[in-house]
Amino acid sequence: MFFEIEGITKRYGGLVANSNVSLHVNRHEIVGLIGPNGAGKSTLFQIIDGFVRPDSGFIRFKDKDLTKLPTSKINKAGIACTFQHAQLFPQLDVLESVMIGTYCRTMNRAAARQEAEKLIAFTGLQGKEGTLIDKLTMFDRKRVELTAALATQPELLLLDELFAGLNSTEVSEMVDLVLRIRRELKPTFLIIEHVIKVIMSICERVYVLDYGKIIAECKPDELSKNPLVVKAYLGEEYDAS
Repeated sequence: MFFEIEGITKRYGGLVANSNVSLHVNRHEIVGLIGPNGAGKSTLFQIIDGFVRPDSGFIRFKDKDLTKLPTSKINKAGIACTFQHAQLFPQLDVLESVMIGTYCRTMNRAAARQEAEKLIAFTGLQGKEGTLIDKLTMFDRKRVELTAALATQPELLLLDELFAGLNSTEVSEMVDLVLRIRRELKPTFLIIEHVIKVIMSICERVYVLDYGKIIAECKPDELSKNPLVVKAYLGEEYDAS
């Protein structure tokens, strides 16, 4: 199995953020993770990334147990993540931000810069290398964080609401970029997303989380046919077309 989590549970006092969550992702898949706010999606990503320790359960990546590893070792194992609110240093410029990612694989500054410049061109940020992060639009900040994540050479890329806050044109451009990344760089994706048209257009399978539990696993076009998903997340007014 390429990636799987089994029986993940995380409690915060009386609150159960994740309850016996199990899922898997096959190599080269794009898998979605959806659910209402507070369902435990981001907590699950934080557990996978090593920022949060689960109370029970296992995380396996290419048959290796990552459950107790620190974030740095999880990243070196081949897993990277972007966040809903881009986690970048505002005082750095675009090139410096991406170079931080390249240092996961090399400590040679010239090689790091060369790789960063190549990826910046790949993600459409060429010409903005010297622009400070706090001078960028939200769309470009998200692209920089995605580029920095790619610089770590991930085999599994976790995207936490990459499309949140983008307008329809920017969503379309980001979808095209994600599909190009998949086609040319060939990572596997696990995506948290509230923009349903993104889930419908790029995911092969979807897990639905509600109150910390997986309530469904299905193909995107089956979501609106599942009464549990409609009740918990889509709503009765959802138009599948």
